[in-house]
Amino acid sequence: MALRRLARRNPWTVAAGRWMAMLLASYPFQPQGTLRGIFAIVLVATVVSIVMVLLQMDRHDVLSEIGPRVTVSWPLMRNIVTFAVIPVLAFLSTEIPTLQQILFVWLAPLMRAFGG
Repeated sequence: MALRRLARRNPWTVAAGRWMAMLLASYPFQPQGTLRGIFAIVLVATVVSIVMVLLQMDRHDVLSEIGPRVTVSWPLMRNIVTFAVIPVLAFLSTEIPTLQQILFVWLAPLMRAFGG
């Protein structure tokens, strides 16, 4: 029951991270470096906690008793990509402009197709 509640709150946690990134990008005053460092620490802590919750939710008690073999399901991988990989890549792309160009090069034709 508690893990189910946490699973419902994960999208809101990621959304809060996105809001923090937008607020940090529009912060006009000088100590941006300190705020970026704090944001990076908060982002890493959030991603680690979300991945830990996802791994605990996907744990198979019977399989873990049989042997040390780890099974990874596709829904687990989808959730890890959605809630861990994408936010970290988005943050890194704001810090490293060349990474942003590499990651989002496929968006330019899509934006032109829709008139953007």
